[in-house]
Amino acid sequence: MTDFDGLRCAIAVGNGVVARFPGVVCVAGVASRKATAHLDTVLQICKDASGGAPGRAIARQLASWLGNAGEGIEHLRFGTVSATEEDGLAVFLVGEVSLLIPEMAADISGMDAASWTDRLLVRPDSPIVLALSSDANAVDAAAGPFDLQTGIVPGDVAVLLQPGTGPGQGARRPEQVAGTPPPIPSRPVRQPAAPATPPAAAPAVQQAVQQAVQQQATQATQAAPPVQRPLAPPPSAPPPQAPPPPAPPPLAPPRRSEPIFGAPVEERRSPLPSGGRAERREASAARSAAAQRDGAPKEAAQEEPQTQGHLCARGHLNDPRSHFCVLCGIRMNERTGVLVLGSRPPLGLLVFNTGTTFTVDADYVIGRQPEVDERVASGVMRAIPVEDHTGSVSRVHAEVRLEGWDVLIVDSGSSNGTYVAPQGEEWTQLRPQESRRLTQGTKVRLGECSFTFESPSGVR
Repeated sequence: MTDFDGLRCAIAVGNGVVARFPGVVCVAGVASRKATAHLDTVLQICKDASGGAPGRAIARQLASWLGNAGEGIEHLRFGTVSATEEDGLAVFLVGEVSLLIPEMAADISGMDAASWTDRLLVRPDSPIVLALSSDANAVDAAAGPFDLQTGIVPGDVAVLLQPGTGPGQGARRPEQVAGTPPPIPSRPVRQPAAPATPPAAAPAVQQAVQQAVQQQATQATQAAPPVQRPLAPPPSAPPPQAPPPPAPPPLAPPRRSEPIFGAPVEERRSPLPSGGRAERREASAARSAAAQRDGAPKEAAQEEPQTQGHLCARGHLNDPRSHFCVLCGIRMNERTGVLVLGSRPPLGLLVFNTGTTFTVDADYVIGRQPEVDERVASGVMRAIPVEDHTGSVSRVHAEVRLEGWDVLIVDSGSSNGTYVAPQGEEWTQLRPQESRRLTQGTKVRLGECSFTFESPSGVR
């Protein structure tokens, strides 16, 4: 795969600025003169940390600076894309700025979080669009011959393309030319559950990139030498042509619950990962069989969490506070209103800043070595190990507990504390053993590690 600094950087002129230094590209803009000094600080941080693979270092410095920035920071919006040691990308977005990767169906916005959006991705071979607004025109930038090597220029959009991509030229991967399959990424990447339509956000930018790629293919075809074919006599009458088939109706965008519960269409699914429901059922059956062999009384193991809730018209159990069913989407005013005891579905996802996700269907222990906790060793709780190189995360740092339909974050007496920021609110530190209810969009920070709670129910 081509080195990050070897990618062509095309610019769409606008009211913002585009900066490129070794290993990093930045797009920024201000809505007020009060944020001009903050814009200079962002560009200086990118310049000072540039060189090699500065992705993680730039993200850490920007996060530390944002936590202490003063007046006017709310008028600043910027985004950076930088290289990492694993041949990947570090993405850092603040405010109304978005990153679009058509090959991965990835559409990331700085407005997805209350403070900033921080992601690690595997570098793709398709165009990478970093834009200040969703309606910015990237056609001329992607199809033109321009290439920003280093420096700061006016612009609203930066499009990163494979080298040699331009009018009449197509970008091909070396392994495709040699006929070998593409390499497997070295680390997992969180992706949506195969949406049938492009993401709703930033439609103009995605359409612009697709038009630019089609334009390159058309120009490459026109540039090829014509093929000589023998002349044939014209037919006496053109054959009748069948009318084209009608276009299929557009599909509805995926609901928020689909990454947790899957799409409504029943398809063959791959085996569940380690620690899923199937494994818990097998472990429970094995323990029951061992107890019977040892002569112990058989215990009625509870395979699924039993909780009282309301049933929708189609028989799905839901949080009594929900107005819509998280599985089928119908309004809950069609239910009878009687509480029913049943199997509780997963309550959401924990989306870590490293890109990994965990389904919230059990109690978890989070830390540097969560397996030392007796509850993890006995199988009562499950472990989420956190990679920590700074010593800021304790061995048993925090817990995620399920109480009824609520998801709680509890500090386990950690050395450096657990911080919580509900959507639209500031960071607050939990006291030892203090619990806090997680709602949609709540961010939790443990040292340099953080995750966001995504809930399909929308209950506040």
